[in-house]
Amino acid sequence: MIMPVDIDPKDSLYYKGALILKLFKNKRVNEIKLTELALYLREEITINSLILTLDWLFIANIAIIDDEGVVRLCT
Repeated sequence: MIMPVDIDPKDSLYYKGALILKLFKNKRVNEIKLTELALYLREEITINSLILTLDWLFIANIAIIDDEGVVRLCT
């Protein structure tokens, strides 16, 4: 699932993580509310995939989610 072998690459966590990071870059922000993130990406990523991708970004020390539901990029 992280690096798919025989599925569409758009279903990988790498691709979905890149969509999230691209959104941060395009908006030129380092933090965004989880609800806003879900709304911006609702056509590309399901809510289940979004949470799984955010988990992967957390494990990779790329992003964190605080207690108030704000996603922040690690610096």
